[in-house]
Amino acid sequence: METKKIKRPLQGATVQKKNLGKAEGTESHGCGGHSHDHDQAGFNQKPVCKLFENEAFQEICGETMHPGGLELTEKGIALCGLKKGAKILDVGCGKGETAFFLNKEHGFDLVGIDQSEILVEQAKKAYPKLNFQMGDADYLEFPSSTFDGVLMECVLSLCDMKEEVLHECWCVLKQGGKLILSDLYLREPSKSKAMKKEESPIEVKTCMTGALIKEELLTLLEETGFIDIEWMDCSETILSFTANAIMKYGSLEKFWDEMLPEGVNKNLFCDSVCSGKPGYFLLVATKKKE
Repeated sequence: METKKIKRPLQGATVQKKNLGKAEGTESHGCGGHSHDHDQAGFNQKPVCKLFENEAFQEICGETMHPGGLELTEKGIALCGLKKGAKILDVGCGKGETAFFLNKEHGFDLVGIDQSEILVEQAKKAYPKLNFQMGDADYLEFPSSTFDGVLMECVLSLCDMKEEVLHECWCVLKQGGKLILSDLYLREPSKSKAMKKEESPIEVKTCMTGALIKEELLTLLEETGFIDIEWMDCSETILSFTANAIMKYGSLEKFWDEMLPEGVNKNLFCDSVCSGKPGYFLLVATKKKE
């Protein structure tokens, strides 16, 4: 495999991840700069509540587990102009619904990865003909220039090292390849009240608690080497999530009271989620051709 030296936007980063192992027959790209200190991953960290593995939470979110569902995914694909047979990496594939849709409706060659063993097993069981595997967004186990497109829906906001994740996407994309992102962002970040780590004995992993800031994200994309960035505000898609939660539980407060484990201060959590006026976006960017 030919590797190239590239300019990295992030120097000296230490990546901590679970030792998931490589998929048979693959080798990682040659971008470098990673630490493989797997034994330290999760060391001295708080217990984590992964809401996406909660069946009740999945019911409220829908099969794709992100606002806008397949309709929003279709908008992103339309902006890319990808052709039949294009090789797509679905990062955070969840239960595989999106990968199945893109394979069936567009004829794309899909690879889906997720950190959740539970969700990956559900995807394999539901769609056994597709390629689903365990994988980390911060260290993609694929050769450089493998994919025509990388899809991340409600994933980047869950990642601690966003610079590293975007760089990984850049590495595995072909020149001219497309990055499709949809996620939560803060429309009024100056008013955001993030929960302090000491305020809860349990970390709650959800895209709402990790909502992005538009200006920071656009800067990171440009520094990583992406061009032709198209941004669409799709905040109206959050309404269906809100409506589903209220319809089933009577109010958002009762919904979160049911979803969050004991030990989490529900009032502080809800305040932190709502304070920055969360919105939703769809974004498409292109890996610059050399």
